[in-house]
Amino acid sequence: MKQANGRLKAGTSSDSKLIARAIDGDMRSFEEIVNMYAARINSIAYRFTGSSEDARDIAQEVFLRLYKALKIFDPQFKLSTWLYRITLNQSIDCLRKRGRWRSREVNVNTAEVKSAGPDVETEQKQRIDFIRGCLPDLSEHQRVVLVLRDFEGFTTDEIAEIFGSKPGTIRVHLARARIKIKQLLKAKYPDLFEGK
Repeated sequence: MKQANGRLKAGTSSDSKLIARAIDGDMRSFEEIVNMYAARINSIAYRFTGSSEDARDIAQEVFLRLYKALKIFDPQFKLSTWLYRITLNQSIDCLRKRGRWRSREVNVNTAEVKSAGPDVETEQKQRIDFIRGCLPDLSEHQRVVLVLRDFEGFTTDEIAEIFGSKPGTIRVHLARARIKIKQLLKAKYPDLFEGK
């Protein structure tokens, strides 16, 4: 995450007020910050690690880092961006330590698929499984961007902010990831692309 004058960036006025009170020692405000972001941080960590235990550990580390950084936090900037970036870094570090980063399947929520009917459900599960299998073939940036955009629902601008890069750069990584998956799909199912 980018820093301004050595200070971390926060976000909404609600974040700013909570951070200001937490800096002044109000533990309820810090707990409120944790409650606001815990579910999303846990979800992101779980999608990358596939482990509820690792996701909880990562979330704890993220909030511990926030607590330690409160004194240098500048409430005019965005908190969520910093928290999500730390979450991604911790998740990737966790997988690297376990030697699982290259082969890890991303966990995809299939709850929405189940409401579509048995035939559609089976087809969509097959697509999800295929995409999971393709992820190790993507570069680290492509993989992270694809998961954040297509599985976690972040916008291109939000992802760019998390990475401290331009939205165009994120779109390039996303496009390359999708092209690579399409190439792998064509290789596995050439009948689907006949005449195209």
